[in-house]
Amino acid sequence: RQTGITGMGIHFGQNIRPSTLMDIGYALLSCDNLAEMIEFNRRYQQLTQQIATGHLEIGPKTSRLIWTPLHDDDAEYQRPITEGTMAGYALFGRWVTWDPDLQIEEIHMCHRKPDDMSVYEQAFPYKLVFEAEKNVVVAPTELFRKPLPQANPELVKILAARLDRSLEALSKPQTMAAQTFVCIQSILRDGTPTIIRVADTLSTPERTLTRRQHAEETKFRDIH
Repeated sequence: RQTGITGMGIHFGQNIRPSTLMDIGYALLSCDNLAEMIEFNRRYQQLTQQIATGHLEIGPKTSRLIWTPLHDDDAEYQRPITEGTMAGYALFGRWVTWDPDLQIEEIHMCHRKPDDMSVYEQAFPYKLVFEAEKNVVVAPTELFRKPLPQANPELVKILAARLDRSLEALSKPQTMAAQTFVCIQSILRDGTPTIIRVADTLSTPERTLTRRQHAEETKFRDIH
């Protein structure tokens, strides 16, 4: 609100890149179709955010991608997150289908219609419904089942195995090994995750990090 920028969430969503989501983002680009991509994202969503969940309802001709907040917050409070998510969905859809004119039919959002629609009309050249019951992307079912040109099942399998480890670490008490593993995942995109970089990121002296790992009967190279 203080920036005075209309559609701040939209600007954020339009700047999401696969690398923003790390392994999840690269796996999404390698799925067989949009339906598989949405299900994959739903499975690992808590690794990137714990604000809302997205799931797909498949219909005979039309399907609905529904974005549901996990907390009962006011729709206006959720506005930037909702708009960013919808913009991100549309952006990812264009990328993976290689279709600049993605066949989205409607976008529904729970918050009120803004006074200035210029940003929205540019970002969403589809029918927009405000004050809706749910946050929804409506599109033809065939769009979600259409084979994607860059599908790579083997890469998805490899990344899913790594993400399963991250989910397991997330559900367990935060041992030093678990903290180290999550930290490694977060800094991989910026270069080699050395023990010095991990220690700096965790604000822990390297010797203390090593000692605590030894106490848990593990070593940095095993986690790495």
